[in-house]
Amino acid sequence: MSTYISIRQSGFCQVLATPDIDIPQEERFELSTRIQENTRQLTTILDDLIMISDLESNCSTPPLEECPAVSIVEFAADAFRLLVPSTLTFKTESHVDADLVVKTNPHMINTILQKLLSNAVKFTSQGSITLSLYSSDTQICISVMDTGPGIPAEKKDFVFERFTKLDSFVPGTGLGLSIARLIAERINATLTLDTTYVKGAKFDLVIPIHFAV
Repeated sequence: MSTYISIRQSGFCQVLATPDIDIPQEERFELSTRIQENTRQLTTILDDLIMISDLESNCSTPPLEECPAVSIVEFAADAFRLLVPSTLTFKTESHVDADLVVKTNPHMINTILQKLLSNAVKFTSQGSITLSLYSSDTQICISVMDTGPGIPAEKKDFVFERFTKLDSFVPGTGLGLSIARLIAERINATLTLDTTYVKGAKFDLVIPIHFAV
């Protein structure tokens, strides 16, 4: 995929750089937009591959820090909100005490949530995306729910494999969910598809926590 994008990118650049070609302003703008999108896709692919390599080669224990559980969801929501198209409603729900402070790795959790939320936007053309937070005595659960077409129960593990795409017409590398699960494993968490949810797709991130003293 990256080779195809590179070739296409090179072709667009050559067209724009050729002085003898008279290109209407509208077409020039379209080519420029495609170049920017291709550049973004290449950057995403490289970043994802570097992240996978780092996750597989670095076996050190991720550092923990104290932070309010609610802030984990709020931070992820704020970073994602501007990327939500106007056709969708983005909601957050917190079912924990506002003063609950835990010891975990918020940066790695946020990376997981950004992958899950980006995946939800790709497959949800209308309706809503919901980011929810729950807790128990030993863990917190963060769920990402959407009102898209959903994922068949028999694909619940397949979707976490590398370069997996259930819909080839949807842009993407097929690495997002795989990376999200790799990161979850690094922090001793579990990331699963809730096959009982029938209104779209629902992913549950269950994280063991150390309560701050």
